[in-house]
Amino acid sequence: MFKPDFIKQLNDLTGESENFEGISVSCLYKVEYNEKTESHIFHLNSVIRNEGDKEISAVVFEVDFINGEQVLHTSTEFWNGVDKAIIKGKSVNYEGGFQSRLEGKPEKISVRIKQIKDTVEQPLIHLPLPGEYLYQAINDEHINKIKEDLPVTVTVSIGNVAGTRQQKIDDPEQIRQLVELFSQIQIGGQTYMMATDCDNALFFEFIDGYKYPVRFNMGNLELNFFHRYYMYTLVNNRIFG
Repeated sequence: MFKPDFIKQLNDLTGESENFEGISVSCLYKVEYNEKTESHIFHLNSVIRNEGDKEISAVVFEVDFINGEQVLHTSTEFWNGVDKAIIKGKSVNYEGGFQSRLEGKPEKISVRIKQIKDTVEQPLIHLPLPGEYLYQAINDEHINKIKEDLPVTVTVSIGNVAGTRQQKIDDPEQIRQLVELFSQIQIGGQTYMMATDCDNALFFEFIDGYKYPVRFNMGNLELNFFHRYYMYTLVNNRIFG
């Protein structure tokens, strides 16, 4: 891979945390220096290990970048298993990176774990599977039971380059028909295509006041868990034409 002359490769930085309730994190940073911007570029490859008895669904750890006795920068990293936990005796890889101007050259790192969560504290999330019906694949009890307990209002939102227009539906028969169409939508497969100015949504409101949005992009299902986007193609999606 081509790199310009002003990007200089520096020595790797490695470090490992102390054991924290059976969890440990080892980090390897590939480090570069951009002479034009006078900034350091860090590429993280880490391994999170579980030697404890709990199934771990989230880990937060911090890394100090040190020159002599001075901490130049502290990076906080968040690993979330989403639909997979780290069980006893297993490990996962976690990658990250950032770029920053520092008041010196980092010579070493110090790694420490700040927080862990097991699957009781942070339950795993079901991600849609091909062939599932959309209303059953969503991680929400109201949506899962939408055919039996209809919403009292549904707002249909359609967004494009011209703006967003919305239609609020509160007629019981129209809601029943829309829910029937909604309940026929199936999951196709995961996709990585996303477009701007092409955002549609269904905003469901139930008799107990509970509200839940289902968002679509380019006709695909759009989900967001722990600041990560997931996109799925859909079959039999006839709501938006």
